Amino acid sequence: MKKHRVTEAQVVTRMGEANRPTSRGEAVPWFCRVMLVLLVTLSLTLVGPVSAAKAADDAIRCPDRPIRYAFFESPVLFEAGKGLEKDLFDEIRARSGCRFETIVMPRVRIWNEFEAGHLDMTTTVLRTPEREKTLWVLDYLQLRNYLLVRKSDANRLAALQDFDKPGNALRIGVVRGYKYGLEYDAMLKKLAANGRVDEVVRSDQLFRMLKAGRISAMIATPLNYLSALTRNGMVDQVTILDWGGPSAASPRGLGLSKQSFTEAEARKWQALLDNMRRDGTILRLIKRYMKQPEANAMMLQSRQ
Repeated sequence: MKKHRVTEAQVVTRMGEANRPTSRGEAVPWFCRVMLVLLVTLSLTLVGPVSAAKAADDAIRCPDRPIRYAFFESPVLFEAGKGLEKDLFDEIRARSGCRFETIVMPRVRIWNEFEAGHLDMTTTVLRTPEREKTLWVLDYLQLRNYLLVRKSDANRLAALQDFDKPGNALRIGVVRGYKYGLEYDAMLKKLAANGRVDEVVRSDQLFRMLKAGRISAMIATPLNYLSALTRNGMVDQVTILDWGGPSAASPRGLGLSKQSFTEAEARKWQALLDNMRRDGTILRLIKRYMKQPEANAMMLQSRQ
């Protein structure tokens, strides 16, 4: 594209043309057009500082020491140092520019370590009133829990409440320290009182127990069970039931210790996660492990 230099004489000429009568016989003063140009230029100039100020407001201030970040072993989410949560962590670390120290431990120990002030962050936290006493929970995806029942036992159940029927001795397995949603948790509390709940440290243990018939049911999300059932040769042995009610689908978030981060600092980490969602990064990472429909179902609704 050719560049044209505009001389002073041409400017004067054009200003003069601006004063010529319009088709309606009205003259448009040249200085009005000049003022309009100046106003547009000023507004565009202000966009840069405003954007820079907004970026400064959202900028994360890294602690002076490495952030203590805990993972827990779970199929697809985090296994042998790989998985969706590892991918999300790598993106969070790159965008924040902070230093991290990672550790892998059972879920129930993670909660104890937070209460003791020994951890700063962890992943895939389900928000509960108890956890919000010690954690800021920053949502970034949602998961839905389903009931997985051995087909040989499924005909004994017509509803979730049937687990608690007199004479029903079916056992269910759970991961110690997990929360599954209001309806499931209420049922588990009743069954635990009767000694019919088996607790394990890792969810992959539950799939093996279900296959061996040591338990009749377990609770899991598609992110866990889709690959685990195939890997354990159980696809045709299990009935999948959606009996958890509205609370079975719930946001999961990054947990930040309230001992380590202020509310204002937590908002900046939430802004980082929101940007990852808006620019498609979170969906892209989920699709490494899930097909498009399941990946879409895991995305949170847009935040304001």
